[in-house]
Amino acid sequence: MQKGNIALLVIILVAVVAGYWFTINYSNKRTETTPVASQTNPTPKPVESTSSADMANWKTYTNTKIGFQIQYPSNWEYSEVKAGDPLHLYLYPKHTGEMKSRDPNEALSPVELVIINNSSPLPCLAKDNKSCLELKVDGVSAKKYSLENYHEVVTFKNKKGDLFFELMTPKFDKETFATESYKQYYSFYNLPEKERKNIFDQILSTFKFLP
Repeated sequence: MQKGNIALLVIILVAVVAGYWFTINYSNKRTETTPVASQTNPTPKPVESTSSADMANWKTYTNTKIGFQIQYPSNWEYSEVKAGDPLHLYLYPKHTGEMKSRDPNEALSPVELVIINNSSPLPCLAKDNKSCLELKVDGVSAKKYSLENYHEVVTFKNKKGDLFFELMTPKFDKETFATESYKQYYSFYNLPEKERKNIFDQILSTFKFLP
């Protein structure tokens, strides 16, 4: 082979090697500098439950005489009525400045807790005497059912067994608010079904007997 041909082959070989080297290095640089999809579009973090976050700021009602506590939404308030029974506790959304002050003896609210003296066994008060869900409230046996005038009722006894607790969420119809004094409360008390059930179950979950 002539010297000229050998020189040409060497030049071609050098060019091929140089091209291969350039291609590899350029590709690596693109890989290092090009953001991947997960960096430009990160996976969203789970959103904390609004209801759980709100419950952290709930208010607490404590009754040391009867021996229990219960929590309620931070934008709600309560009133106590003592008329023969140990306690009638009414929980309801806080009224705005435009509304007439609520009569503390008014037996009208979206959540009620009634406590009466009763040492008899815990009954099922459902209309058919069968549709009672068994559950626990702070470790004690409880029954949950509905009645004609109540969406949900949860009944249980205290640990001594001498007090009967009823936590209820009543049904509201427009006739209940026929009088002018009640009409202004209708939008506050007649909560949407999903919201009413959610708040009722959350309030129930906070009930605790005091040591």
